[in-house]
Amino acid sequence: MTSQKNNQNSLLNPIVGVFQRFPLIVLCLLVLGLSACSTNPSKKTDAALAKKAAEQRKKDKKKAKKEAEKALQPKELTAIDKKMRFRPVFADSLGKLSKYYHQFHFAMDGDWIYAASQNGTVVKLDKQTGKETFRVNLKRPLTAGLAVDSEGIYVGNLDGELVSLNKTDGSERWRKQLSSEVVSPPAVDGLNVIVQTNDGAVVNLNPQTGEQRWRQDTQIPALTLRGASSGAIFGPFVAVGAANGILAIFDLKTGQKRWADRVAVPTGDTEIERLVDVDSTPVVQGNLLIAVSYQGNLTAYNITSGLKAWSQPASSYKDLAVNGDKVFVSQSDGKIIAFNSNSGQKAWEQSGLERRKPSAVAVSENALFVTDYAGILHALDPNTGQFIGRKSLTLPDRPIPGHNKTIQVKRLMKPNPPIRVQSLVDKNTLYVFANNGQLQALSFEPINKKAK
Repeated sequence: MTSQKNNQNSLLNPIVGVFQRFPLIVLCLLVLGLSACSTNPSKKTDAALAKKAAEQRKKDKKKAKKEAEKALQPKELTAIDKKMRFRPVFADSLGKLSKYYHQFHFAMDGDWIYAASQNGTVVKLDKQTGKETFRVNLKRPLTAGLAVDSEGIYVGNLDGELVSLNKTDGSERWRKQLSSEVVSPPAVDGLNVIVQTNDGAVVNLNPQTGEQRWRQDTQIPALTLRGASSGAIFGPFVAVGAANGILAIFDLKTGQKRWADRVAVPTGDTEIERLVDVDSTPVVQGNLLIAVSYQGNLTAYNITSGLKAWSQPASSYKDLAVNGDKVFVSQSDGKIIAFNSNSGQKAWEQSGLERRKPSAVAVSENALFVTDYAGILHALDPNTGQFIGRKSLTLPDRPIPGHNKTIQVKRLMKPNPPIRVQSLVDKNTLYVFANNGQLQALSFEPINKKAK
């Protein structure tokens, strides 16, 4: 027992000796040791909290990104009570349209439908059977088409030329080199061909020869939308919208500007925010001339005086449609809105096609028709804006009566092609032109539901 105690004392003696000789140093070392022991867990806790916070920020950022992406996604379609059915009549193929924005229109004259595609193809079809009278290829990409008058067909090509074809056989009548591309269908009335080019020039050409009668230039902003307004001819005047947000009225004979006014005033700090192009064709409704701008307004003017009758906030670069006392706008955000043409008051708003890139509205007596990015045709009630019909537009798997059998090739059977071209209505038949070149005619009729 005594030996063990002596051993312990021998072990402690050096430590006690050091403490006796350097008490202050030993005390400091003990304090530092205790401090280190007490702070190490805290440092570990702080590091864990920082890591957890970083992970949470990463999760929040990912969630915010998903929500932002979801907000930009096309709105999902919901079930509707279908009150209208569609039946295929005939189909044809013209050639693909670009994925970029373009302004190609149908034209109808008597028993014939005329259509053009970006690859240079121009066709004339029997509107009831789809039988082709002629098909010509102009060998150059087209940038706008098409318009027809009593004798000619008019299209613009990538070289900045306006080309006129004979309505009977598709042969070339004349071509006119202009200062820039024609990016909207011309306005024609048999006596005048009004064209707006991409550099802002408004030109009147002789429909027989292509000779230029007059030219008016408009100021173009640094940044504009791809497209231009087609003119609206009424009486001895033509109304044309410009990329600077101005609607101008010109004398058809002299080119003199009668009056002009801003449909929208540019606002914002960036060039994109200041875009106010008037790219849609103005429409005449009674004694009113109505135009819409992108990121601006829908505005009505008295035709005679040029005084503003009313104005409502709206944003669109697609053609307006009118029916009765309503004007219909296919907005850039996908909403379809009806306004009273006399007062400007909003009649209804349909938001079911938000972000689905609907086409301009086509009007029949009892229905409105729009197509979307997914190749779906929608019918709306013009009085309420409610959906009354819907059809996914694909080519039929088998030939049908009147069907052009030359298109019965599987590579053309692409389902649900995007559709940007405004449809054309003739009585109870609707003509639709998809981006992949599919041209279809469909009949439509109300569904007679049996009483329960």
